[in-house]
Amino acid sequence: MKPVLHNVDADGDIVIVLREFNARWVIPEVRLAYHKYGSSELSFKLDETQADVPEMPSGLPVVTPSGIDPTEVRFRVSSTRLKASSAKLKAIIDGASGETSIADTPETTPKDDDSQVPAGSASQPSPPSPSVAPVLVDGEISVTGWNAYAMLVILKVIHDNSSDVPSKPSLEFIVHFTMIAEFFQFTEKVSFIAGVWCNDYAKTPKLAGIEAIMCLFVAWKFSWSEMFSTLARGLVYRGQGLKYVKTNDLPIHGILKVLDEIRQRQLGYFRRQLSEVHLSYETRQTGCTAECQDMMYGKLTLRLKERNYVGHDAVDDGISLDECIDMVDSLKRVTWRDAEGRVHYPCSPKYQLTPVINDITKTVRWKMEQLKISDFES
Repeated sequence: MKPVLHNVDADGDIVIVLREFNARWVIPEVRLAYHKYGSSELSFKLDETQADVPEMPSGLPVVTPSGIDPTEVRFRVSSTRLKASSAKLKAIIDGASGETSIADTPETTPKDDDSQVPAGSASQPSPPSPSVAPVLVDGEISVTGWNAYAMLVILKVIHDNSSDVPSKPSLEFIVHFTMIAEFFQFTEKVSFIAGVWCNDYAKTPKLAGIEAIMCLFVAWKFSWSEMFSTLARGLVYRGQGLKYVKTNDLPIHGILKVLDEIRQRQLGYFRRQLSEVHLSYETRQTGCTAECQDMMYGKLTLRLKERNYVGHDAVDDGISLDECIDMVDSLKRVTWRDAEGRVHYPCSPKYQLTPVINDITKTVRWKMEQLKISDFES
């Protein structure tokens, strides 16, 4: 039986053979924590962002013709184009460096996880086989696991062929494209088109969910420092804990762990200061009058009961720094009149906690300035 064949270059002298295609599940699963009004208990909902919309082609014929073997997809390409776009492939094709293959790195090797599903359909489980390193044998380079359509598009881009290149692809497709670009070391050649695609997504990523995480991955692999820093800062402020994030085959857990450690340290600092301010009202060390102390202590106590901000049962997961900042901002000063009709403007916990928020903001800004893409190995 004949395999599916894409003639990226009809006169090409090399064929890339893709087996076990569409085997990587790159859409993370994110549960977003929230609190029901009047309850301190966490509730969760899955981030339902449709990262696979619009639906992209599979890279296979819509209807498989008789006599076609659908178990592998072949791409006829030009060795000249491959060598011009990738120093690694040039070394393999020319044999100049003695290297014979490109092995999957730990960051790009799929995990052996029964819960994985094909990248083209993030809902049906189908564990991928281990990836085979590409080796040039008899004019063929064999690879496994990659998305077939993303492979077709990236090969057309390096052949300066704009046909089949989507104008507004899904975020899932962009990630597949990025992973292939990194694997073959095509990132410099295809960075521009990836930047055009990802720009709209990165401008307004949703919370600390699927979009933010996937865009961060793309920015990392293409070394887009400004976008990486912006997205990383957003995840520090809006992240709710790695307990609620499953990255699947998206190799970004290491970066998310670093960002979450920054969040947890600042959250711990906030809680300690919040506890001290609360205690200062309770022991009447803060406040201009007894009435002021009573009102501010009650106001702050109610806020603390709404969430597990402090106490022996306080947890680091499920609370974002943004939420802490919003809570402090909600502690407005209350104007009141005494029995004689005199107007009073009591103290507010907000004044004690605003310097804490400022410290957190400065620390996070400094941490982000110190954090470089080069700190993370590809």
